[in-house]
Amino acid sequence: MPGGVGAADGDGADGVVVEVEGGFVAGAEHDVLVIIWWGGAVPGQCGPARARGYISGRWATTRLGCAAFMTYCLGIVTKYGLVMASDSRTNAGYDQVNVVRKMHTFVQAGQRAFCVLSSGSLSVAQSVLNLLRREFEQGRGLADVTTMYDAARVIGNTVRTVAAMDREALEKDGFKFNVNFILGGQVKGEAPALYMIYPQGNPLQATEESPYLQIGETKYGRPILDRNIQFERTSLEEAAKLALLSLDSTMKSNVTVGPPIDLLAYAVGELEFTARRRFEEDDPDLIKMKTRWSQNLRQAVLRLPDIRLKPHVPRAGEGEKSIEVVEPGGERKEEG
Repeated sequence: MPGGVGAADGDGADGVVVEVEGGFVAGAEHDVLVIIWWGGAVPGQCGPARARGYISGRWATTRLGCAAFMTYCLGIVTKYGLVMASDSRTNAGYDQVNVVRKMHTFVQAGQRAFCVLSSGSLSVAQSVLNLLRREFEQGRGLADVTTMYDAARVIGNTVRTVAAMDREALEKDGFKFNVNFILGGQVKGEAPALYMIYPQGNPLQATEESPYLQIGETKYGRPILDRNIQFERTSLEEAAKLALLSLDSTMKSNVTVGPPIDLLAYAVGELEFTARRRFEEDDPDLIKMKTRWSQNLRQAVLRLPDIRLKPHVPRAGEGEKSIEVVEPGGERKEEG
């Protein structure tokens, strides 16, 4: 096996393969995964080789040539308001941070309330947030907008300002300028709204047909949202529960996403944030939610029709009959 140590610095960026002493190391941009073993891989492609590394005290396995996502944030909007949630894990190579808050609020009680979630380069995200905070405290920027779209544009323009300052220096040293934000909130006189802001500064708004947005490691937490979130019917309480389960599903499948979990719920017209909580890894309520979810998933699988495998070798044309779907403990159920 090749020797040496490589680093995959990524939080949602495309992977970059680098040849090191005969092996290939998955290199990306932001959160660090130190790889201490790897096998041969095809440059610029994913696997089949895999690598193991150590991150934030836990072992992780990544496929070579693929980015290592290490953030998950999501926002949900329904007719009743907003739910925002984020993990807190980061391990940025040139930032040297293990846990960082990715949820930030900007509030003028009774006038406007904004919640901003971030993923990507920690140093870039901090620069954007620091500029937003400075202008807000001076009564400018987010403190002066009259619509949520304008608020999203303020964040996008600030991203472009930081890009103009830092992009060239970052890319000169091989780091891609990459940062994403989710903005949720309400301005007095408007309905609540939810936006994603891309690294280029352009915004995308969630709609009634697609009432949630994600950034970072999105794939594991998406199915439960697709199956359950409905703009007209999902309550804030249900949306908060689904957000927690979406985070839990992601943490279960990707150890580089981790607690604490920050959760915020906002009801229409409040114009301030009154429902907010941080769940640590050992929080008894979080443990209870995760345990019962796993137990109920198992019970749901057991209540589904059974798959029966026939022991005999089927004759020509009968291949589809060698696997049957039958009711639990019974015979095959004929549909229609």
